[in-house]
This record gives sequence, structure tokens and C-alpha cells, in this order.
Amino acid sequence: MTYNDQILVVKSSLSWGKIKNKRGAGQPVAAFYCFAVILLGNLLASDYVFVYRLIMKINSFGVVDTAIQRPCTHFDERPNDDDISLLVIHNISLPAGQFATPFVDDLFMGRIDCQAHPSFADLAGLRVSAHCFIKRSGEIVQYVPFSKRAWHAGRSEFLGRNQCNDFSIGIELEGTDTTAYTQNQYNALQSLTKALINKYPAITRSRIVGHCHIAPGRKTDPGDSFDWNHYFAAL
Repeated sequence: MTYNDQILVVKSSLSWGKIKNKRGAGQPVAAFYCFAVILLGNLLASDYVFVYRLIMKINSFGVVDTAIQRPCTHFDERPNDDDISLLVIHNISLPAGQFATPFVDDLFMGRIDCQAHPSFADLAGLRVSAHCFIKRSGEIVQYVPFSKRAWHAGRSEFLGRNQCNDFSIGIELEGTDTTAYTQNQYNALQSLTKALINKYPAITRSRIVGHCHIAPGRKTDPGDSFDWNHYFAAL
């Protein structure tokens, strides 16, 4: 990003800084104001990112306030509305390994063109969804309220209990098993996880798993590229 002839100087988070131009004129400003200028500049940049550091809130309908809402029809009622006790982390990219395409959204919205790419032939008639999808930028898109049953886990088992869709929440990360996830995705996922644990206290650290853990041999996501230690460290 270009700031024309301005140079921003921040001495420390608790000190005063100056915004100076090339001519040497200076004006003292509070450090928090300097931070605001940087943040505003990033938001105005063409390649801005989404960072979720504020506390997210989930309402009584299971909708998170900071997410983009894309209600889909690929869901149904949970057998027990009070039984939400598992968080499942997945990954997805369409076509595989390609990011920032419209096809994940098309798949969850039930309108994917299976002729758009040769690898999409197996998706014909497939009806799947996740509660949320976290893009590489960290942007969160919600397709199904957490109070409803999304169709993300398929044949699955956790601690002797089958049909994990019944009692779980599914979060898809835009990525692959072998591509490192972005820090923006970790930020968003960590903030969302905290909100989910606050809303649904039966979801504990020991009940946060990958798709690979509830469908071993059939699924491998989120893969070796997902840093579980880094993720858990912020919870």
C-alpha cells in the first residue's frame, strides 16, 4: 500500500509517535491513533484481510454475528436440540488445491455446475454443507445455523457414537492436507471456537476433532498441514 509521502512512526504501544512527511513536519499522535491509521490503510488496500480478534457472539438461533450469512437448504433438524457437543474441522477446495473460486459456495448452495471442471463429475447430486466456511483471508461464511444439523461428517463415529452430524458442528477451512493454512484462518477459527465453547459448553478441548478422527480411513482432513498445537494454544 502507498501512503504517498507520509511515513508513520510508532515508538511503542504505550508511547507517542509522529506522522512525518518528507519535509520533516511532525505532529504528535497517540499510539492507538497510529494503529487506527494503519488498520484503515489496510482496509482500503486492494488486498485487505479479515482479522477476527473481537469477541464473536452467537444468538439463540445459532447464528454468529460477524459471519457473512449464506443460508442454504442442505440441513435438517437435530434429533436433540440440546445435544451439541462436538466440533469437527474439515478442509475443502474446489477444484482441489485451487483457492478463491466460487465453487465451494456453489456446492453448499446446491447449484454447482458439474461440467465446470472434470473433477466435479463425482459431485453430481451431492448434497452437503458445513455450518461455516473460513476462507484463506479469514472471512467466515455461515451456511447453516448451529442449532440445525448440517451435512458435513457423513459416515462417522466418535467415542462409540455414530452419525456425528446429529451432535456436531462442522467448520470447513479453505485448504488442502498439504498446504499451510493462513494465520488469518487460525485467528478466525480460534475466535469462532471460543464463541462456540461459550455458547455450547459441552464442546470441550477433548471434543474438538478433525474429520480424519471421526472417519479414519475414509477422510484425512484437515491434514498434516493443520497445526493443532498452534490452534489450541489460543483457546
